[in-house]
Amino acid sequence: MLSRQEVLDLQAECFADDIPIPPGAASWGEERLRAYFESGGAEESVCGDLDSARSSIDAATVRDDPGDGDDDGVAVDEPAELEAGGDERLEPAALDVPMASVPVTPPPPAPSQPPAAPAQPPSRALRKVEEVKALGDAAFRARDFAKAERHYTSALQRAADCAPPPPPTLLASLHSNRAGTLAQLLRHEEALDDAHAAVRLRPNWARAHSRVGAALLSLRRWDEARPAYDAGLQVDPGSDELRRGHAEAMRAIGTSAGGSAAAAAAKARGNDAFGAAEFTRAVQLYTDAIAAAPADASLYSNRSAAHAKLGRWREALDDGKRAVSLAPNWGKAYSRCGVAALELNDEESSYWFYAFGLKRDPAGGDQTLELRRGRDAALKAMMGANTARMRRRRERCRRDAGRPAARVFAVSDVHYDHAGAKEWAARLSTTEYRNDAIIVAGDVGDTFVAVRYCLKAFRAVFRRVFFVPGNHDLWIRPKGVHSDEPSQFADSVHKLIALWQMCDDLDVDTGPAQLGPGVGVLPLDSWHSYLFDHHDPRPGTVLFDSWCKWPMGPDEAWRFMVALNEPRIELAADELRGDLISFSHFLPRQELPLPSLHQIAKGAGTVAIDEQLRRAGAKLHIFGHTHLNTVDDIKGVRYMQNAMGYGIAPGTKLTVVWDGRFKEYAA
Repeated sequence: MLSRQEVLDLQAECFADDIPIPPGAASWGEERLRAYFESGGAEESVCGDLDSARSSIDAATVRDDPGDGDDDGVAVDEPAELEAGGDERLEPAALDVPMASVPVTPPPPAPSQPPAAPAQPPSRALRKVEEVKALGDAAFRARDFAKAERHYTSALQRAADCAPPPPPTLLASLHSNRAGTLAQLLRHEEALDDAHAAVRLRPNWARAHSRVGAALLSLRRWDEARPAYDAGLQVDPGSDELRRGHAEAMRAIGTSAGGSAAAAAAKARGNDAFGAAEFTRAVQLYTDAIAAAPADASLYSNRSAAHAKLGRWREALDDGKRAVSLAPNWGKAYSRCGVAALELNDEESSYWFYAFGLKRDPAGGDQTLELRRGRDAALKAMMGANTARMRRRRERCRRDAGRPAARVFAVSDVHYDHAGAKEWAARLSTTEYRNDAIIVAGDVGDTFVAVRYCLKAFRAVFRRVFFVPGNHDLWIRPKGVHSDEPSQFADSVHKLIALWQMCDDLDVDTGPAQLGPGVGVLPLDSWHSYLFDHHDPRPGTVLFDSWCKWPMGPDEAWRFMVALNEPRIELAADELRGDLISFSHFLPRQELPLPSLHQIAKGAGTVAIDEQLRRAGAKLHIFGHTHLNTVDDIKGVRYMQNAMGYGIAPGTKLTVVWDGRFKEYAA
């Protein structure tokens, strides 16, 4: 039997705070409940192993005309809007907020820490707080708000007497839930106090900011509500709840330009000034129009353009974001943000804006052309050597260069969402590998959540973890299959960016690194190319990995992935010394063995990776994908696959590939 807090923690871990907890869920057990959350709340998924396609061929379809790569191929249902008048959902005690829709530059990684001691069971006093909170939740759902308020107040009083004190996430949830309850009782001043308390406890929690904004709206303090929602949107720019609240605040402050003669006149004068290249005057006139009509997205868009002409890119981005929040389906607003983010050297955010602009507003015409051109510019910028990401990789490259030599392990195709993998990873020693590194050569999981779980498990036991994504990791599975990734990711490039950002958060390496004086590791991104089929180097009738969506089209994705490697190869040449181990997910040589699957050679590898690894000077290359574990020496380079496969047997050993010299043994 799971405790209430364990159920809530599991719900948070699965990014499933919007999925209701069924009655009796505490008695299901962790695996069944995890499957329920990961499936998006599908009842049929609560029993048995997760349904997961087993290979590239399982996610293949008969090839259609690939076009320009902009068609989804899957009908995507947008998230349902919340019912007007407020959101009565309760938040879990420990919500692990999903990655913000607009990527931000993460802080430098924290110094590596030894594995944490095993978590201690909650104290009796803390369990009582959780039980009383659960009573409040039940009363809220029954719409007995007076009783719910009493229970939440009692839980907070008990929490004050706990030693050690409860985690901030639990306290923030109690204050937030009581704020929602007090709002139902029309006690808005008290609700505002609780909402502010939730923000103090969890300043990066979008829901807490939304509570503050809602209370201020109810108190008719509209001028204060708008900055409250602005603060929340800085935390989570993709939150529909915050955007709706922000739009409501803006509507309350004033009308649109269409209903305001003063705003319309100021906008017209601003347009004239912009046309005459008087951009400073245009900014002032648009500002005057916004004062009269603060809910008009076009005014912020125009002012963003004027700021851009003046080179004020931060102001241009801020105005573009306001336009997006007011008009989330207007491509022009996303384009304003995209160009400003790119000028601010935030290539990944820029790509997000352009990609989601195309997804939200596929109207065609000049607007679509502008978004596509911007997206292509962001893609090109991502391949450069001076991106923010490459600067972070450069900072990490020699972090362990002065440490004594350590062992390097290699693995691929863990498939963490298949039976046995989680249990196997949980039994890895937390002391044996503390000074070692592991190479993870792709196909970790079919969903973002599964990849996160697996890399987090490896990071708990290894000093350094190196990762490149495989085809499974970049799938965007249809809605309802463990997740709703079609609404989370615009395309597979966006998911790749999200995986990089998740690796930043977990302190996982995606760039080259020197490990002591004797060995360096070089990760190489890759994708398959039909040119790998040297017997018939033409597109085949099978479209492999049809759950991927590539903006450049499936047949050109390999060129993009290979181009991403060039700055890493330059960095490796400058910084890495001694033996060099490179790795990719896909096969780098046509001589390597292939499974007997129809046209699999067209979906297995690319020879461009071999040219890159040899240019870098690698003597050992790790790869995955085919689940055929072999060691082949070809023209001075050793090629090795150590795929775990589907369903890892208990006690399966990992393979050492370097321990002061190149070796191969299980440990």
